[in-house]
Amino acid sequence: MASGLTVNAFCAEKGISETTYYYRQKKVREAACAELIRTQSLGENLVPSGWEQLKD
Repeated sequence: MASGLTVNAFCAEKGISETTYYYRQKKVREAACAELIRTQSLGENLVPSGWEQLKD
């Protein structure tokens, strides 16, 4: 985790359950993948912020 905290410690600090953390993480990943697929289908070569374009 970018904050340096464990998931357990992060959730305790934010007052959320680990189940909620992983659920939201899944939703963010799904949205990022959907956006990447959408932009690629439009012929755009857009890489989401924080991601790296891999060489073919």
